[in-house]
Amino acid sequence: ASDGAASDGMASDGAASGAARAAAVTPRVTISERRRGAPLDKIVSELMILANATWGKLLADKGAAGIYRVKTGIGIHGKVRMTSAPAPHIGLGVTHYAWSSSPLRRYVDMVNQWQLIAVLGVPAGAAAGAPAAPPFAAKSENLLGAIAAFDAAYTAYGEFQDTMERYWCLKWLEQEGCVVARAEAADGAPTAGGTEAVAPEAAADAAADATTTLTGTVMRDGIVRLDALPLRLNAAGLPALAQGTQVAVQVRAVDEWRLSIDAAFAGVVAAPATASGPTAAADAEEPAPGAGAEGVEDDEAAD
Repeated sequence: ASDGAASDGMASDGAASGAARAAAVTPRVTISERRRGAPLDKIVSELMILANATWGKLLADKGAAGIYRVKTGIGIHGKVRMTSAPAPHIGLGVTHYAWSSSPLRRYVDMVNQWQLIAVLGVPAGAAAGAPAAPPFAAKSENLLGAIAAFDAAYTAYGEFQDTMERYWCLKWLEQEGCVVARAEAADGAPTAGGTEAVAPEAAADAAADATTTLTGTVMRDGIVRLDALPLRLNAAGLPALAQGTQVAVQVRAVDEWRLSIDAAFAGVVAAPATASGPTAAADAEEPAPGAGAEGVEDDEAAD
């Protein structure tokens, strides 16, 4: 009996230590800002842009087909697109731009390099002095098919990246105790008439407990982009505010399956410097989800 009791005691001790170890290694979600602009990154970025702009212009000058990244408008008319017709990329400030620098990971770059090799030299097996023949003609079905296939894959990749980031942002909000009950959030609900949405007592409570109130910036169409996370959301009760206005929001519920978030406007933190200042201008150039920061490519620092 004593042996049995001892065995039971050892088992319970083992279970307790196992539970303690499990608790000790419980993973936590950590979200940190991707740092950009380091000198070495900037050098690599600029050299890649230079190469892609130079090679894109070379293809156009030689009359050879290529796959170009084109942006000819600004704001909602400034979406970057793939095309076989050379045209400027005003986001990068170049007259031609053809992805060519990363053939190991993008098929578009491989196609453009095949075209470049053909116009710069004699294909293997050809007679000396024979004119180079690029493998793709300007309007060939294979070239247009490659563009369509890459666009589909690139869009799917962007959607997957957005979905993954949104999921882990929702997990982080729950982990950090940022989700408040609806009744509690209602105490600081916006008034019908203006931007002073939080009563003095509620404002003091929100200031004292930063874990339940998040700050963000108003973007186009009343979307709020959170400061602490790569997350955009609609905030119930958000009045008509200028782009660039800093606001406070409270998250009332999240649904990890639907990737949805129920948030409420909790007050204005700061007005934008000017209605048409740098913040508004930057927002007008904001890329579609998954596209990265405007002005540079993802491997060059993303367009």
